[in-house]
Amino acid sequence: MGRLSAGGAQFVIIESDPIYSDAALDRICTRHDIAANKRGALKRVLEEAGQVYLDQMQLSGRPTQTIRLRQDLRKGLCLLSELMELVPDMHEAGPSGADSAHAAALREGDRQVKSAATRSLGLLADAPSTLGYLKDVYEAALESAARGARGAPERARTIDRWRSPVIEFYTRTLGRAWMDTGTEHDGERFIRDCLAVLEDGAAKAEQDEAASEVAS
Repeated sequence: MGRLSAGGAQFVIIESDPIYSDAALDRICTRHDIAANKRGALKRVLEEAGQVYLDQMQLSGRPTQTIRLRQDLRKGLCLLSELMELVPDMHEAGPSGADSAHAAALREGDRQVKSAATRSLGLLADAPSTLGYLKDVYEAALESAARGARGAPERARTIDRWRSPVIEFYTRTLGRAWMDTGTEHDGERFIRDCLAVLEDGAAKAEQDEAASEVAS
């Protein structure tokens, strides 16, 4: 997907289907009088914030699902910690003994994999830093899963987190006033219409998951 900005075009790979269909975006733009030249910016904001929303809502699932998820994340974290201890630092000069043989074996494995590769690969020397990054990701994911187990309070936090960039788009990109009067106004109606797409998608995902569990 191309991301157009004032400084040129930036291209971002979207690994899954868009959350907001063209029809949904057209409906939102029409209802709230959003010009065509702002449609792309709206799509970027809604897709990025929407993916966070859906991920966080999935983490606020049923208790049994959350327990199993946390167990799997802990297992992955333990395996990463063990692997970090086993992978020698290829940047260090002249490892000796077992570390030297380990490094030699990994270098030979790296050569063989690259000779048969049909796609771009990483650098063997970057393995320790990559594993360290993955360990940090697993730790943060475990923390997120723990927060998700809190239920309603975490769901409210997720909605607030989603609202923030959408309100910023409304006030800054569209240049419209946000009236915090405690009652529904144009801004809140915009929020409601954008959120409805996510709620419908989340409800359908839950139904599909329940049907899959019954079938299995």
